[in-house]
Amino acid sequence: MKSRIFVFAFSCLCAVAGWGADAPPATQPSLPPAAPPAVSSPAQPAIQPAAQPADAPDEAPPLRDPTEADSALKRALEGMQAPGAGRTRAAAVPKINRLGLVIVTGKPPEALIEVTGAGLFFVHEGSSISAVAGDGVTLMRVVRISGDEVEIEIASQKQTMIVR
Repeated sequence: MKSRIFVFAFSCLCAVAGWGADAPPATQPSLPPAAPPAVSSPAQPAIQPAAQPADAPDEAPPLRDPTEADSALKRALEGMQAPGAGRTRAAAVPKINRLGLVIVTGKPPEALIEVTGAGLFFVHEGSSISAVAGDGVTLMRVVRISGDEVEIEIASQKQTMIVR
């Protein structure tokens, strides 16, 4: 089998190279006679722009903005809604009651607060509280505890409230 493949490959090579008695003589294709070189006159430029068809635009089409979505992507995203879309107001703030304060000399002050819907929390300055209120979760942080009040920052509204 190997010898047949070798013989076939060798015969193809010989035929392409023109070796062998049975190969037809190689001929050159005939070319039409060459036109004499054009001599440019000073009134006419040597290189002329190619003529454009009548329906071709005069300018190239404008470049597409790469940050703008194409029509296929817009169709794919048509039915989807971004997270949080449709909300007109921030999450509601739950009702907070201060039930007690613990102030000991030499230790940071602490407070016991009740958050409606979330329960009781024993907090100190820097404590974080998360509570479900309305249709969302409200994140809060205790900023300061003084002798008669607790200052709490509501993260979603970027406001502080004082609980007495």
